Amino acid sequence: MAEIPEELRTLQALRELGSVVYRTVAKFGNPSVLEIYTLNNLLKYDPLFELISGYFPQATTAEINTITNKLWNCFIPYLFLLKKYKQEINQDWSSERRRSYKMDHDLFYILAMTSLYPLFRQSDIFHQYPSNLTMENLMQKAQVYLGERYDYFLYLFDEKTSIV
Repeated sequence: MAEIPEELRTLQALRELGSVVYRTVAKFGNPSVLEIYTLNNLLKYDPLFELISGYFPQATTAEINTITNKLWNCFIPYLFLLKKYKQEINQDWSSERRRSYKMDHDLFYILAMTSLYPLFRQSDIFHQYPSNLTMENLMQKAQVYLGERYDYFLYLFDEKTSIV
């Protein structure tokens, strides 16, 4: 972090947190494990809940569940697309074609970062890299970066549209 300008360190720390969450959920979309993990078990044992509660032990179960529901709602359609084509993926598709079926990781990162921000803002991590970054700033950055995908992001971000 020392080489990053001070005003960007908070955003970088939040991005790193989003990266950990993305890498965790992406493991469940690996072709070699598509048969192993069921949706019911992923939601029942919720590894995202366990991960997030480890980073934010002060957070309530309700706060973490709200976040993980958003993240699972982003990942689930992708998971089932992979499950639909699992035989082809494992037997016929080239690695290049498999890579073309990656989840929209930009959208997932931004959803993770904005969803985690309220917990992050109250955490020791934030106090190590204090800044004047606000949720409004993050949402503006998301809108600029995502462009027309911002509407889909807002749909996922709104806990009232949750399917989980």
